[in-house]
Amino acid sequence: MNRLNSDQIRAFLHAVRLGGLGRAADALALAQPAETTRLGNLERVIGNPVFARAPGGPAGGRTWWRRRPWPEETGP
Repeated sequence: MNRLNSDQIRAFLHAVRLGGLGRAADALALAQPAETTRLGNLERVIGNPVFARAPGGPAGGRTWWRRRPWPEETGP
């Protein structure tokens, strides 16, 4: 998939606004793997991860997603 589409953007915005992939998937009436796939496709299109993955998150030790900091949040 080489083009950005509205499903990918919608998946990203819901994940950010609702604070997680599971919540976003529920709001979009998707299974969580479908939400993850849409975000993975978005990352491939833009060539950069949109969320940082971290172990030991709320998913019982499985990998979870959190928003990457904006440049102005990381300081000089």
